[in-house]
Amino acid sequence: VTERTLWWWPDRIPQGKISLFAGQPGCGKSFAVIDFIARLTTGRDFPDGSKNTWGPSECLLAASEDDPSDTFAPRLIAAGADLDKVVIILWSTGTKIDGNKPKKRQRMLQLNKDTKLLNKALQENPNIALVAIDPMTSYFGADANKDSEIRPIMDALSEACRASKAAFVGIMHYNKKSDVDALQKILGASSIVGSARTVWAYSRDPED
Repeated sequence: VTERTLWWWPDRIPQGKISLFAGQPGCGKSFAVIDFIARLTTGRDFPDGSKNTWGPSECLLAASEDDPSDTFAPRLIAAGADLDKVVIILWSTGTKIDGNKPKKRQRMLQLNKDTKLLNKALQENPNIALVAIDPMTSYFGADANKDSEIRPIMDALSEACRASKAAFVGIMHYNKKSDVDALQKILGASSIVGSARTVWAYSRDPED
């Protein structure tokens, strides 16, 4: 049985799949995610003129390198996003056992432990169009370079996306290798790139 690929942003960001934005720091990856969120939450068309035929949708965002209140929220506002449709993930609530008494605790989102919760959230909220993580390496909860640890996480993410129409966009930095191809320059285990449907590389234009 074959199925036609559906796209949030035609030919760029597919529905129900993993996409990666990769490059060196300062090349616009985070700004591209913010702009994409702004267009999804308001139903605006895309930068290349492609029509947004889906209408306003909701987005989940986890970002560890910038403060949500003084950096990400102002950037989202400047981009014209509807903040009522953006959920910024700050903490995951788990349970800590102290003797026989369970205690609630808050910790950073960890994909190796929280993918089931993410899947549940997507199933319960079908209007979520995007889950964006910036950068992915901060949220794995595992050694990003060990394929044995990362592959189960990527497989679970792929299944969560496939079971919904939500796109997953992960921001990845480059490693320091200079003698490899574009995909091998992306930091971390090979299964990170191998699980993605689209990978977009970001760099500076030397003439602009």
